Amino acid sequence: MWMNRVVECVGASNLVLKTMRKNNRGQQFFLDDKTQTIVSNQWKDRSITIQSQGRSNNLYMTTTNARWFQLFRWQGNMLVNDKGKVMTIQGDFDQENRNIIVENKNVKIGQTWEIVYADEMPDPPKKGEMNPDWGFKVGVPFHIVSNLGQGRYLDLVGNSPVIKTRNGFPSQGWWFDQRTRTIKSWRTRSYSLAINGNGKRNDLII
Repeated sequence: MWMNRVVECVGASNLVLKTMRKNNRGQQFFLDDKTQTIVSNQWKDRSITIQSQGRSNNLYMTTTNARWFQLFRWQGNMLVNDKGKVMTIQGDFDQENRNIIVENKNVKIGQTWEIVYADEMPDPPKKGEMNPDWGFKVGVPFHIVSNLGQGRYLDLVGNSPVIKTRNGFPSQGWWFDQRTRTIKSWRTRSYSLAINGNGKRNDLII
């Protein structure tokens, strides 16, 4: 669960995809019994709305008025508007700050969701505990060892990862950071292992 991103209301208006954070009220919504709209738990006078009175594909939060463009139902893992529009991650990209929109129903994965009630949300793994979604123990040092014949260790030369014979230096140590969900260097603890060029290249850096 803790690798999942959720819908968050940012700035009392925009709806975007964000990493799940427990007890973040901007990520919490509830069905208002009186208006039958989905209301923000942080801004309780605002409901999920199709922009431009339903004439746009953009979703945002605005003052509750209970018109058709604010009415959504939970149907088969989808949030479906009264006129059949479905809440969707724009472009189906699992990407931080990705816009949330509505589209016609097409059963793409970006239109399917889970409802997780705040009082049922588990605590994130603590230091030393396994994060089952990512496969690492949180905050515990580890080595990354090649399966090639010499069993060399992932090491750092400057900011470039290379393989080297085991030497016991901090540059061969790594750890999983639960907050950022990244692999960080034990030598330079504020830096994470990353694909160079913002993911557009094949080489790794920290």
